[in-house]
Amino acid sequence: MLPFFERVGIRTSDCFFTNFFVGLRTDKSSVGVFPGAKDPVYVTTCQRLLTKQIDRQRPRLVLVLGAYVPKLIASMSDDLKPWERFDSFKAIDRQSMGSFRNVNLRGSDHEFSVASLVHPCYRQRNARNRRWKNFEGDAAEVNLVKELLAYMGSPQ
Repeated sequence: MLPFFERVGIRTSDCFFTNFFVGLRTDKSSVGVFPGAKDPVYVTTCQRLLTKQIDRQRPRLVLVLGAYVPKLIASMSDDLKPWERFDSFKAIDRQSMGSFRNVNLRGSDHEFSVASLVHPCYRQRNARNRRWKNFEGDAAEVNLVKELLAYMGSPQ
């Protein structure tokens, strides 16, 4: 993520990024769908933890990492509801739903912007497939985040 942050002109202290799930994997692979994704109690626990983290840290920008995460956090906010129907970045990009402004999680008074990004471990392979406005690939994600930063009044 550090090279990406450098390209968009953001300091790591200025954003919060998550792949949603907490914990270590015990299987041989460190990539793919997290094993806990099939456990509704675990998913709810991760949602509650994320809400607490956002409430305490009060980030202005949240970057969610991975194709599965938008759908997982969609139920946490009416503002993110559109993400419930998307299972892929291709679907998100087709509807220009890669980011949202002025998001509040249920039960929180903190407002932030949010963008969905390719997970860093898949960046080389999958970022090239992203589309946003007139941009493709890595440039799509870079410009998506730059636009959010400009909206928030952050220096670039």
